[in-house]
Amino acid sequence: MSKGILKTEIFIDDLSNNNVRYGYVTVHCTDTIKLDSINGCVYFEVRGSLEGQKTMLTSFNICDEKIINKEEQYKFPFSFEIENETNTYIGKNVRFLYNCKVILEVNTNDVEKLERSLLSKVGSFLSGQFNASNLIGFSEYFEVEKLECDYKVIESKIDFNLKSNELIIFLLAILLGGIYLLFVPVITATTVCLGVLCVGFLTSFLMAIIKSYASKQFNISMKTFDKKDGFVCKLKKAHNYRLNHPVIYYEIIEKVIDRTGTTDSIYNEVIYTSEKKELLDFTDSATVEFEYPKEKGMYSTNYEDVSIYWQMKIEGDYFGGEYLGVILTYECSFVTMC
Repeated sequence: MSKGILKTEIFIDDLSNNNVRYGYVTVHCTDTIKLDSINGCVYFEVRGSLEGQKTMLTSFNICDEKIINKEEQYKFPFSFEIENETNTYIGKNVRFLYNCKVILEVNTNDVEKLERSLLSKVGSFLSGQFNASNLIGFSEYFEVEKLECDYKVIESKIDFNLKSNELIIFLLAILLGGIYLLFVPVITATTVCLGVLCVGFLTSFLMAIIKSYASKQFNISMKTFDKKDGFVCKLKKAHNYRLNHPVIYYEIIEKVIDRTGTTDSIYNEVIYTSEKKELLDFTDSATVEFEYPKEKGMYSTNYEDVSIYWQMKIEGDYFGGEYLGVILTYECSFVTMC
């Protein structure tokens, strides 16, 4: 005697109303069976270049006892609410996904009527422990997109940080290495190793002092203001100095920390770069306007080991012009919301 075949599908509406999502599950069986209950739950999943993370957001009851008659199709509507939704996101090193899972609890007297391949061991569900031999689980991924959600910058005042200049670090290391060699009578493996350690330490120490001094001398602060379809940046220098050919732009960066190995790995990917704008006559202050990205869903986000953040950058050269000058790069992070 052939076993019954159970067919199920989950449908979830694309649009939501006040964070409430609506859907339904269809059930069809080639034999008459009794379902003791139908329950559902929703998971938020983070996948990519890190250890996968899965969080249950909500659980809900769809139906209690129900007889599924042979060769008849049944439709069971349901709804659930998710607070503080994060958009579905497919990035360079990470994905934010939503998964709806439905569990059919088959009456124990009807378990033998069904194909064994249908039965899945799901362990515990909701708050209680179930005999998994009579549970059938299936799931469907769905997207969360706040289509009516526009970017909005959080108005704030932020100081730029002066980024370390690689050329200065290299020249300083060469200078310290040359001074070290003058005082070493014989070059051996030991003196070379010791020299590398000393030069590395002194270079880091001196760069910290230089950066601290330069940050005070060449400090730039920024105030951000939201406006329709974009935002405004008001810049101000702490001292009157001249940057040659200064430009300003912002980047949106995806940061992922992978803790699966013996040491943490950090992945930073620029997922958006704005138009670069010249800072004309930037002697004391300046005002610059930027447009928001056309693509939605890239607002500031923090979840466990994943973050998406916005960073403003100013680049210009100092001391002697474009070719002889030292390139100064300023960075500061600012926050956007939906």
